[in-house]
Amino acid sequence: MLPPREDFKTWLKFASLCRKAGRLRLSAHTLNTLLPEGNDFEDRKLQAVPEVQFGFIEQLWAQGEKEAAVSQLRVLTATNASPQFLARCNLRLSQ
Repeated sequence: MLPPREDFKTWLKFASLCRKAGRLRLSAHTLNTLLPEGNDFEDRKLQAVPEVQFGFIEQLWAQGEKEAAVSQLRVLTATNASPQFLARCNLRLSQ
């Protein structure tokens, strides 16, 4: 079995399923296991791969923190250069 950080796409899908089922706490816990080691939570989120950062943004949205989610999504799209990932983020911003 691979550690969560090496198989993050599967764990992101699991976190998404948890959110859709209303299990926000389990989703948040799953996302936290995907963060790099460190002490400061915000620094660890910024060091995570963009897909994990996007998972945290979706978590914020699901928790009703829509303004914070949009703000972080704008920051993420400004710092990421992958065309496919940017398209996904921009699609979410337009909703």
